[in-house]
Formats: sequence, C-alpha cells, structure tokens
Amino acid sequence: LPAAALIAATPVDAQMWAGSNDGAGDGANNGAAPDGSSQLHYQQPFFPPTAPTSPMRHSSTLAEGYLRGRSNLWQGYGNYLVLREQARLLRDQHYRNRWELSLQKRNENMHMKYLIEQNYKAACAGAIAGREARARKIEQTEKTRYAQTYRLASSVLNRQTGEIAWPKLLRERREFEALVADLDALFRQLASEGPQDDGLYRDRIERTCELLERTLRETNRVAGFDKLPYDACHRFLRGLKFGADVWPAEGDAAATQLAMK
Repeated sequence: LPAAALIAATPVDAQMWAGSNDGAGDGANNGAAPDGSSQLHYQQPFFPPTAPTSPMRHSSTLAEGYLRGRSNLWQGYGNYLVLREQARLLRDQHYRNRWELSLQKRNENMHMKYLIEQNYKAACAGAIAGREARARKIEQTEKTRYAQTYRLASSVLNRQTGEIAWPKLLRERREFEALVADLDALFRQLASEGPQDDGLYRDRIERTCELLERTLRETNRVAGFDKLPYDACHRFLRGLKFGADVWPAEGDAAATQLAMK
C-alpha cells in the first residue's frame, strides 16, 4: 500500500512509518530496500489481533471493532432468545409426552381391570351354571330313583286315564277328602295333556302330595293309625309324587324305560 493509505489506516496516536531500521537490518545495505529506499515498519493496532482459527477477523479501526462487537452482542442475544424458546418448547413437549404416557397407562390399567372383571364374571357365571346343572342332574336322578323305588302298579295308577285306586285310609277319612279330589282331577288332566304338559300339573301334584302327607302325619298324632296302613299310605303318596315327574307318554313301557335311564 502507499504510505499515505497506511498512515490513514493507523490510529491517530500511532507512530508514522519509520524510515530507518534502527539497526534491525543487515549490515550490507543498512536496512535499505532492494530498490534503494528505506525499509518501512508497520505500527501494530492498539488491540490484540484475533487468533487465526477465530471466525472474527482483524478490525482495522476502533469504529469497525465497536460495530463488530455490537453486532456479535446482538447476535448472541438473539441466539440466547432462540435457545430459550427452544428449551421452553422442549419442556412443554416433555410435559405433554409425560401426560400422554400417564393417560395411556391409566387407560391400559382400566382396560386390564375391565378384562379381569369380565373374566371373573364369566368364570363365576360358568361355575354357577355348572353347579345348577349338576344340582338339576342330581335332583332328576334322585326323582328317577325315587320314582323307580316307589313306582305304583297299573292297577293302582292308570297312566292312560289318570284314575287312582286310593287306599282305604285315605279314601274314607273326611280330613283327606278335598286333597284326594284335587289329586284325582290333576292326574286326569295330566293324562289328557300327555307330552304337551309344561310342568304345571306336575308341580301342583307335588305340592298337593306333600300337603296330604303333612295332613296324614298330623291326623296320625290325634287318631293314632295302625303302623302298616299308615306306612302304606306314605309309600303310596310318594309313589304319586315321584310318579308324576316321570309321567309316561305311552303307558307303562315308556315309564319303565324312562325310570331306568
């Protein structure tokens, strides 16, 4: 550069270009340039230069350094604001993700609880249904066995017409007259209905037989019947009660086959 431009680029209080080498040159030319002129020395600026690896470059003047520093300050402040907002967004995203995760876990726990309750209800329903089925099977087996044990002959209970040959003790006593008439009517209706009976007559026959047995016991306490006729009447009433549960559709053969199952 020309000497005037170099002098203008230096601070006001900097020294001018020196015309001598102050003994720094070699002894041959006494610090003179190859073209015969004096060797010039550049006065360093008042601030230290930046490192070669730094992105900042060398500032020639005080104003340039001030402006560079101010721009770097605002750039750093802007970066700080951007980073702060990014941190806030990340924090909000973290809170939202944690809330969604807790909500998902709660929904999964509720669904698992619902499945456990449904499984428990199904297991309980299955167990109850199994117990009821076993109870019905046992009850039916007992009724079939009792019907076979207390089965009445065709001469005593006609399964085609429903006619009953009552024992003398039950037929002649006035205490049993109304119940005996009810049972005669029920068995005739049961014989007329046949397979179409829905169990209504069977239930009424069972209740009436139990009532007649209870009346027989109470009357026996007062009148004191003989043991053999009294036991025969009880056996006869059990035969009527359990015989109605296995009432045949086609006579005695069907009744015997049903009782043997």
